[in-house]
Amino acid sequence: MMKKIFLIILILFSFFSTTAMFAQEVENISDCKTRKKYYSLTDNEDERRYLRFSLKKIKKPLTCQNSTGDIKELIDISRGGIGFSTSNSLGIGDIIPVRITYADVVIDAEVKVVRVDDNIAGAEFTNLEKSVRNKLLYLSIMLEADNNMLVTRFST
Repeated sequence: MMKKIFLIILILFSFFSTTAMFAQEVENISDCKTRKKYYSLTDNEDERRYLRFSLKKIKKPLTCQNSTGDIKELIDISRGGIGFSTSNSLGIGDIIPVRITYADVVIDAEVKVVRVDDNIAGAEFTNLEKSVRNKLLYLSIMLEADNNMLVTRFST
């Protein structure tokens, strides 16, 4: 148990120290086209606040289940929400309960549909308790680490 706590603290420390260094690096870039290559907290084109992970590119299985059958296949995930395909007719504002599982992390949450194009929908996490927000942060860190995307000052 102590090893897990230590590992989580180490990961969070490296994440926040890297984010601070990275934010300063992004600030120093003057060319907007170059800036889009980097992860930033907001993207002017689509106002993204979180790094998005495509399920086609991650190495370990991530599952998303829901009891209503609205989600056919998960396309991507971030700390802010999910993208998915659906065979049902969804409307903007519909609330869908989801269970996301990755390794030993299980997240029960609700998502609110914010975009629908044909059979592809985007939904944001809503009504999140602090513990669920923390699990989403942990999931994001795990996805970065497991897919060789986590860069720390100790990385080579």
